[in-house]
Amino acid sequence: MSATRHIASGLEHFTVSTVPDLAVWRRGHDGPLIVAIHGGLDRGGSFARMARRLEGCEFITYDRRGYQGSRAGGTANLHQHARDLVNLVHGVVSETPPVVVGHSYGGLVALAASLLEPTLITSVVTYEPPLPWVYRREGTMSPLTGTPEDEAERFFRRMISDVAWDRLADDEKAGRRADGPALYDDLATLRNPTPPFSIESITAHWTYSFGNADERHAYYVEVARRLGVLVPSVTIAPLEGAGHGAHLANPEGLAKIIRRHMEEQ
Repeated sequence: MSATRHIASGLEHFTVSTVPDLAVWRRGHDGPLIVAIHGGLDRGGSFARMARRLEGCEFITYDRRGYQGSRAGGTANLHQHARDLVNLVHGVVSETPPVVVGHSYGGLVALAASLLEPTLITSVVTYEPPLPWVYRREGTMSPLTGTPEDEAERFFRRMISDVAWDRLADDEKAGRRADGPALYDDLATLRNPTPPFSIESITAHWTYSFGNADERHAYYVEVARRLGVLVPSVTIAPLEGAGHGAHLANPEGLAKIIRRHMEEQ
């Protein structure tokens, strides 16, 4: 691994030899290792606020294959994203297994990786991962009919707002649309009626967290109830006052959940 530059967020860009084509970011060099995986149409830098609230830890995140700084490597399906995560962890020196934190689709990557290498990925925190195979939310799985670029704009408008999209500068809009092919693969996974892995087979120390500040709250409550039946060892951790973008809008609360998870190991 070699450090190359710093960005204003406090995350340091460096290269990991086992995943040389991925843009990887780090904050801190000592303490327990936390690896964070972003969701659809996002990027590793969005965890900067949360990373600042996890002082005393080595915090690593990255742009998933096909997104932002990792577009050159092409897009990936869920299994390939999980393999990237495993390879990244193999390439980072750590005395103990990492805590892997996945936001939204990143949570699926973390869970898939824990099944791919259960002795390496042993500790997982997920925040509102989409789990339509556990419980499908009505009206969310419409067919993908547009171009990947159009799907990216549509997704941004739906998940954030039309106003937020309209406020983006032209280069920012172009960047989000350029992430369209990677997002398209994410959405295709979620629309496949065949589960990509067996939830019941998860053995990792798993904390499932969700917020209550938007209309999706009831859905995640029901997912949590069903997970309690399917995976009795899962810890349910509601985050009061948080919406889907908790790592951005409520980083302190999410950091507390991560620290509590680490204390329970």
